Amino acid sequence: MKKIITVISVLFLAASVSLAEEKKDNSPSAGDWAIGVNINPVAAGGMKYQPSKGEFVGDFLGTYFGNPSQMYIPSQSLISIKVKNMLSSSLAFKATLGFGGSHIDYTEYVADDYAKALDSASEAVVSDNILGNLGSASLTAGLQKLLGKGNLKFSVGADLSYTIAWGTLNFKYGNDFETYNGFKPSSMALTLMGSGEMNRYTDPKLGIAYARPYRRNEIGTIQQLGLIINAGLEYFLAEKISVGAEVALLPVAFTWQSQTWGQYQGYSANTMTVLTYNKLVSDGSKAFTYGLSNFGVNLSFNYYF
Repeated sequence: MKKIITVISVLFLAASVSLAEEKKDNSPSAGDWAIGVNINPVAAGGMKYQPSKGEFVGDFLGTYFGNPSQMYIPSQSLISIKVKNMLSSSLAFKATLGFGGSHIDYTEYVADDYAKALDSASEAVVSDNILGNLGSASLTAGLQKLLGKGNLKFSVGADLSYTIAWGTLNFKYGNDFETYNGFKPSSMALTLMGSGEMNRYTDPKLGIAYARPYRRNEIGTIQQLGLIINAGLEYFLAEKISVGAEVALLPVAFTWQSQTWGQYQGYSANTMTVLTYNKLVSDGSKAFTYGLSNFGVNLSFNYYF
């Protein structure tokens, strides 16, 4: 946040100097088009895309386990491309296409069960792996009003916003279910729950006393429709070039989530085979949110033509 305040302060300072020097007015005219890039470093709401600086990636992934049916709502994009058309010298139609996401490939070493069966003192290891994917895309469209004279403009606007987001976790294990490990293979700590046992993954009907996650789709696909209100400054550095800073609020939004599920593997005493089976988390969820806590700060660079 300190960095954002610094950037905005510099923008105000540059604008003040410009006004004092009475430079040429580089304001846009009716019919002008603009293309720009928005960066939103304080996008609020939803889950983090990446671990924080210095945070163990395993702890970050562990949040998925702690909140198995959590809704993932990236209400405002981290980065977006903006197109604007000046309907008049002070009123513009604008649309933005935003993106966000991450790919995490996490590996943890566990004891090699086969080597242990041959030699109980063996320290051989194999690797377990988690692939975590988060992604989002958003489309917003609305009007922007520029107020003021000269190169410094105060802007206000409103946009309708549609966002779609998704997330999955996929697991790959170094040890399989075998007779030599009692059909309870060594697995990474992140597959364990609660007290360290995976009893919640058992399925008595299938004769499965021990199982581990194979794929988790417990974030699923999220869609959101909301209203964004924004206000800020746009400073025209030169003819056709401007920079801006604005606060964007999402006061109301409707969100809905698809069916979510977890897929597990375990040895079935009934069939004497390793089974992969699904467990339903939710048939779907809905949420209506309102308030002023969901906000972001868009820093933009724009080129008019």
